[in-house]
Amino acid sequence: MKESFSSETKKELYAHTSKNKCCNLAELRGLFLYAVKDGNSYKLRCDSEEMAELVCERLLPQKKATGISYDGRHLFVPAAILGDTSAEEAERRFKCDQCIGAFMRGVFLSRGRLTDPGKAYHIEIVFKHEEERDTIATLLQNHGQEMKSSRRKNDFLLYRKGSETIEDFLALIGSNKMLFEFMNRKIVKEVRNNANRAANCDAGNIRKSLEASKRQVEAVQILIKSGKIETLSEEMKATAYLRLENESLSLEDLALKMSPPISKSGLNHRLEKMIRLAEED
Repeated sequence: MKESFSSETKKELYAHTSKNKCCNLAELRGLFLYAVKDGNSYKLRCDSEEMAELVCERLLPQKKATGISYDGRHLFVPAAILGDTSAEEAERRFKCDQCIGAFMRGVFLSRGRLTDPGKAYHIEIVFKHEEERDTIATLLQNHGQEMKSSRRKNDFLLYRKGSETIEDFLALIGSNKMLFEFMNRKIVKEVRNNANRAANCDAGNIRKSLEASKRQVEAVQILIKSGKIETLSEEMKATAYLRLENESLSLEDLALKMSPPISKSGLNHRLEKMIRLAEED
């Protein structure tokens, strides 16, 4: 089964490494943000083994990995290793400008979703409590990043919908590969949309042209039946019979068949006059 765009993005982020110890810790705190306590451990739901491996790799350099367990669905880390997992504590421990990006990378890995840009532009981070969501919204705002807030049933969301703002977020959390993939898929989508719009426009113009031609032919037939055709000038009669013989031609092509050729607007003026005469009957 093909991976979702969100899963592909997370797969890239699992492999992301930082030389800064402070950023690795910030990423961990993002992963365990408001983590649920299970006895003396924090319990983290893992979407994949990569997430469990990532946590262990981040903790091993500190020689504090003792007591970590993974049951195939949840990762358990002793609370003493991580300490306070609140956003306030995480921000207090930021040591460099890259820490906010690392922290949000962790938050996205555990709580984020990203829609395939070929379908829609949407990224969201899901929280169980409104105050948790609002705290992260404020933290982002303090660091020059903003996300909109909403609610879906029992979940509280931070989200972005504009393609450029999503690209900015991917750049912030270090998803460079998927950032370019996002941009490529966006370009393909826009090209297809433009092609569809052009095709729909052409189809609409053809339909209008055929409908106009039908009205003109019906008007000529009425004029012939009533005998009014003989009261018209030679130029008008030539126009009437030419339209009758070429029902499917556009005004532009029909104008070129006139002898001598006339402008499209001049031809349209003659045909509209015939329609008015036919309507008088």
